[in-house]
Amino acid sequence: GQAGNQLMLLLMAYQVDGDESFLDAAFTASDYLLGRNATGYSFVSGFGDRPMNNPHHRISEADAVADAVPGMLAGGPHSGQQDGCPGYPSNAPARSYIDTWCSYTTNEVTINWNAPLFYATAGLYLTLEEKAVEEEVTETQSLLEKLLKLYPNPFHNQLNIDIDDIDEVYIKVFSLDGRIMISKSLETATPMDATNLPEGIYLVQVEVDGRKFTAKVVKR
Repeated sequence: GQAGNQLMLLLMAYQVDGDESFLDAAFTASDYLLGRNATGYSFVSGFGDRPMNNPHHRISEADAVADAVPGMLAGGPHSGQQDGCPGYPSNAPARSYIDTWCSYTTNEVTINWNAPLFYATAGLYLTLEEKAVEEEVTETQSLLEKLLKLYPNPFHNQLNIDIDDIDEVYIKVFSLDGRIMISKSLETATPMDATNLPEGIYLVQVEVDGRKFTAKVVKR
């Protein structure tokens, strides 16, 4: 439960700060819950190489099914051993754990440590999805930057927009104060007419297949 709560706080810290070390620490905490610990057990039933399978949980004990209900988090190591169950492998706090229904001190299942497990698992999953999307967008953007050519820059009355194997693009030209000066579809073989644009610095946004690339250009 403590590890789950710490994991939850680390995820929140990463969301606020963006520091990758918080995310790394959150994954380390999830590793601990799933078996990277002094006992070698995954404390989550049904998951990991050596999952907890005999929780102090009445439904799992009474259902006549050998495997525990999956996805439950056990209490984990506890030096007190107040339940008096036989078979504890060690008195050391980090190894004082036994996978048996008898052990309510180390193998009980309760909502207050399953709750952070649920939150943290969902949070890690969504964070990885978001990072994958960001990486894909960055990769696509980088590719588009290599393929797209705006020239000449600086330009006078015409700006050529050239992108490999693309015949038509949608363009927007923004002034630096955010006003849209030009918005139109354009065949890449035809230069953009900028005769009516005053001299100055502009942002040209080129949209191709739903992806957008923005570059700075100068009219003189």
